[in-house]
Amino acid sequence: MIMKKKPTLRNCEECGKVFVDNSGRMTVCPKCYEKQRENEKLVIEYVRQHPHSTIKKICKETGATFKLVSTMVQRGQFFANGGQVLYPCSRCRKPISHGIYCPACAALLNQALRNSNEIAKSRERMKELSKELGAAQRTKGHRLHWMDVRDKK
Repeated sequence: MIMKKKPTLRNCEECGKVFVDNSGRMTVCPKCYEKQRENEKLVIEYVRQHPHSTIKKICKETGATFKLVSTMVQRGQFFANGGQVLYPCSRCRKPISHGIYCPACAALLNQALRNSNEIAKSRERMKELSKELGAAQRTKGHRLHWMDVRDKK
């Protein structure tokens, strides 16, 4: 059974007009979406002709927004089209041509993620062991309470 998304009213991020989003993924109205596609075509053509341009220069020459060009770069659109636009890694600021992080920073982040997963697993194991140990000690026998000792005297 295929579930369809309910149509949703949204405000366009570009022009602010209200539009109906049938897919649940649209952030701009159809008119602005077409304008973005036109700008993307202009940007791609410009990068083909000037393959080592900066994002600022691309924006200045094509009239496209910085957000649009940086999104295209991060998706790797220029890399696939034969151009190579460089922009800084989000972590170390080293020039990269696609993605958010350079390969070295991506490897560091992946290692940190693996380490944190291992730490979380070991903490979970320690909790389970302490519960088992506590249950084993409770079943060994009755422990004296200070009130029990006072009553015996």
